[in-house]
Amino acid sequence: MSRDSNKKDPYLNADLLGSFYGGKSNNETDESGYATSKKIDSIDRKHAKDGKLANQKRDVSALIYILRLSVIILLILVAFFLLYQGISLYQSRLLIEQKAQVPPAVMVEKHAAPAQFDQEDDVLFFEQQCEKWQQEVLEIRSIEGLLKRNNIELALEKCNQLLTENPANERVLRMITDIYQDMGRNVEAINSIIRLLNIDNTNDELKIRLMNAVFAHEDYQAVIQLSDWYYSASTFNPKIHRLLLDSQMELEKFEEALISADRLLKENEQNVEIYNQKILALMELERYGEAMKLFEKVYEQRYRDAAFYREYALCCVRLGQVKKSVEVLGKAVNIFGRGAVIPWLSDPVYDMQRKDTFFNTFVVRVGGEAVARNMQDVMMKRQEQTAELPTLSLDRVQENILIKED
Repeated sequence: MSRDSNKKDPYLNADLLGSFYGGKSNNETDESGYATSKKIDSIDRKHAKDGKLANQKRDVSALIYILRLSVIILLILVAFFLLYQGISLYQSRLLIEQKAQVPPAVMVEKHAAPAQFDQEDDVLFFEQQCEKWQQEVLEIRSIEGLLKRNNIELALEKCNQLLTENPANERVLRMITDIYQDMGRNVEAINSIIRLLNIDNTNDELKIRLMNAVFAHEDYQAVIQLSDWYYSASTFNPKIHRLLLDSQMELEKFEEALISADRLLKENEQNVEIYNQKILALMELERYGEAMKLFEKVYEQRYRDAAFYREYALCCVRLGQVKKSVEVLGKAVNIFGRGAVIPWLSDPVYDMQRKDTFFNTFVVRVGGEAVARNMQDVMMKRQEQTAELPTLSLDRVQENILIKED
């Protein structure tokens, strides 16, 4: 009995392990006669009859959760598989559509069937085509003869007939463009040049002709847009830039015109016409000091130009240089005569120096006392009119107030 009592009971060890997880003590004994010091957890306790676990609800719920998780995982796998299959089908469909729509490359070699030109229909077709080309050559020669004889209307009619049969005849398109431009029909000329550009849009000469025609049509904004289109693919062209400058001056975009003028002068510093445009832009911007330097720079090239002296004298007046303006006007009198200069003196700009003795002496010497007195009277009337304008406006405002009160 001592040996049996010294043996360790395995169920006691299980009780001790159960007590480690917080189980309570229990002095009751099971059916085998072994005493338990701790209560076995209900989850791990075996059934008294069949030895199965007593908590069957938890076993069932665990199985349900495992089944649900398996179903979810299976559904996810199926979804990924269907998505992959859908993407594959869509890609294959796109590939089929691209093959059906995209034409073959230019350099792709094709083994075409050998052409058969020995049939009567084919031979007849080429004979008719050759006769048609020959007839076009004869018609073009007749048009050139009509133009030499200055028969413009008949030449224009024949050109339209040829273009009806062959709209891509470049030679006839050039001829009809020249005819339209000579006649001043700028819209028709523009349309003809556009048709030529559709044949060859890399021809700079055609682009310049188009811009000239548009400028002649007085569509200056279109000229600026065409110059932007030209410079998007080409480098500086003085003819294009000159048209751009003239269009900016016509639209009174003087700041932009100065930039264009400087670019042209960088290309050719001896271009007097560009200096003239720059001077006019500076005068409009009231930058008279800069304009005066340019007047002095181009004096030797423009000393025979009456408009140059007129603008030069006005610039001097704006700067308050009375003696300088009289000196410039005196040179103009010596070159162009008194009759050309006297109308200049009636400009309202000279009112600011009409009371100057030096200027009045020059006016009397050039036009006489009667002309000088007449100009003084005109100046006084202008001053009176400008002085009456505010009072008139105030009177009108008072009348409107009285009418509203009534």
